[in-house]
Amino acid sequence: MQAALGADLALVETIAHAEAARAVMNDVDVVIDVGGTDVKVMCLEHGSVRDFHLSSQCSAGHGAFLAQAASDLGVPLEEFAERALSTLRMPRFTVGCSIFMDTDRVTFMRQGFTPDELLAGLAWALPRNIWEYVVADHPARFGRRFLLTGGTARNLAATWAQAKYLAEAVPDAEVQVHPFPELCGAIGVALAGRARCAAGRARDARPDAPASPFIGLAAAQAVQVDTRSDEGTRCRKCDVGCARSVVEVSAPPTRRRLVVGNACERGSVLDSDAPRRGHAADALSYEVARLFRAPPRSPDANPDAPRIGIPRVMALYRSAPLLLHYLAAAGVPPEKLVLSSPTSPEGYQRGARLGVHDPCFPSKLVLSHVHALARSGAIDVLLMPAITHAKIAVRGTSDTASCPIVAASGHAALAALRREFDPLSQRDITALTPELTLTDRARLETQLLEAFGPLLGIDAERNRRALEAGIAAQKSFHADCQRLGRRTLAQARSRDQPVAVVLARPYHADPGVQHGISTELAARGVPVLSIASLPIEAEPGPDLSNLMPEATNSGCAEKTWAARVIREDPHLMAVDLSSFRCGQDASIMSTLSALLDDIDKPMLRMHDLDEDRPSASFRIRLETFVHAAERYRERLQARRGVA
Repeated sequence: MQAALGADLALVETIAHAEAARAVMNDVDVVIDVGGTDVKVMCLEHGSVRDFHLSSQCSAGHGAFLAQAASDLGVPLEEFAERALSTLRMPRFTVGCSIFMDTDRVTFMRQGFTPDELLAGLAWALPRNIWEYVVADHPARFGRRFLLTGGTARNLAATWAQAKYLAEAVPDAEVQVHPFPELCGAIGVALAGRARCAAGRARDARPDAPASPFIGLAAAQAVQVDTRSDEGTRCRKCDVGCARSVVEVSAPPTRRRLVVGNACERGSVLDSDAPRRGHAADALSYEVARLFRAPPRSPDANPDAPRIGIPRVMALYRSAPLLLHYLAAAGVPPEKLVLSSPTSPEGYQRGARLGVHDPCFPSKLVLSHVHALARSGAIDVLLMPAITHAKIAVRGTSDTASCPIVAASGHAALAALRREFDPLSQRDITALTPELTLTDRARLETQLLEAFGPLLGIDAERNRRALEAGIAAQKSFHADCQRLGRRTLAQARSRDQPVAVVLARPYHADPGVQHGISTELAARGVPVLSIASLPIEAEPGPDLSNLMPEATNSGCAEKTWAARVIREDPHLMAVDLSSFRCGQDASIMSTLSALLDDIDKPMLRMHDLDEDRPSASFRIRLETFVHAAERYRERLQARRGVA
């Protein structure tokens, strides 16, 4: 809409609230914005939003819920505070879910609590909900100067509860309420717009300097909007084919087309529109393309070899070059190596109907890929290797085992398929789930021969040569990733450009798992590196023996090493990704926090990733991080100027 209205500035709401907060409390540490439907907690450093937390879909303790509770109790909203503050006792509500809180309310009424006491309990639940559920951390970790914003700050009972909670949690806390809490977003945009215009006038003092491009209030009121969403508006920029909508905005005398609902920045323009400026480097997108590059045809490829279907999931994002090149060197023609299509919401929904109960979203995706391959009619063999140990560059840990869910994902998918019907048997498809230990060359050679010797008719010598080809391909993949990382980081350092390093599991390179976060950042000018592309400066590789020698999981070791590198390099910023209820990531959360939380750099945390992609909150998080990265780049450039 910025282009349609000719607006001078488009500002994400977290940054707008930060601007308004600094205007009344210059050295504020934390801004707590409680609105009608959500909660935002913004942590500031050097005037920039360094970290922030958004509430989930649950509305417990938010303004709308408090207002509805007062209405249900027959209390006018304007009397909420006075009546809640007049009580001598209050019940303790469960926080985190409005349904549970409403159940508590009914229970407490039966126990004899009055409406006023219930309101007091609901007000006191608000700060607990913020710090125990939304932020899930102690407020003292973020500073001592707190500013309350949002319409709910007009409720004195809610404000009192927050101030009392913070005073008890942070003994020297200073808590203020913005003088216009419900208008903070608008005030912040106005302040930022004024600063932008002033800076423009300072740069161009000519009397004929162009005025604001804003079309004017009268023209804005005459704007007409028409929305279309059908197969013609579906994005075709990649194989996923995400649904999106096209909004036609008529602002006489101009007419503009806007794309909304796109899953990533690539889909923000129509195929017929002029392309946007080039992206910054996106190592995760490069990894995906490089991982699944077709292997060369063996000179003695067997035309009668079976068609082997391989789900594009889980450990394949670590070992695809090895497996694909091994099979091709063992005689399978490349066209008979059938990879499942990239992850898509539609594909996931088709597989989800089979009813696998697993909180791990990447694990649930396995079934959708297996289901699609089984029903494709294009395969004779379904290959789902159980990779128990990963070969990684990091040394000095107890083990490099795979997550048990990753290793067993193929077996779990087969069990789910066969629970009600068996499409594999119906189509005479052979399922292979060989155990593969990538850390032990001799054992891996034996495992591959046992799995593929009878299937492909190869002997031990052919198997050995095929494994050599696979290992060489895997090394070539890692070398290419390292070259990309070195080139990207060298360019960034020469320009004082901060680079985002994605702390994630290998399967988070799948755009369907990480919801295109890396592409979104790259499209906004932030270079993105993966752990695989993060340069390793010296052999024999990074050593964690003095930091986390007890680590047994390969992904945990890699994420911890990368966090340490980010801590030590001023040009690197952390983007910490984790899937919903990932037990492996939970085990290193405190370690990552100790490495990253006290450094003076922007950081983006996107935890609890699952099948849902809440577009609004994603955009807020990404735009806030990008804004902080831009401010951090200015500081890097200023440091070089001083030096």
